[in-house]
Amino acid sequence: MGVYDTMITTQTELFHTYERDERAAKVYRNSNGFYVELWELGKLIEKREVYDHAEIYAENVAENWVDGLIA
Repeated sequence: MGVYDTMITTQTELFHTYERDERAAKVYRNSNGFYVELWELGKLIEKREVYDHAEIYAENVAENWVDGLIA
């Protein structure tokens, strides 16, 4: 009798991409909800999980990042 690993996959969907100058933000949704990747100079700075919020909140985080309101 063999041992089998059960692998749970989470489908992630890219919803929006924002870019300005050297900053970019990508809004994703997975089974937990929305999260935003915050990029600067091609480097991932932070993955901000906003699972308890609506899509508009995730969009606002992304816009605030590329506008320089989030440091």
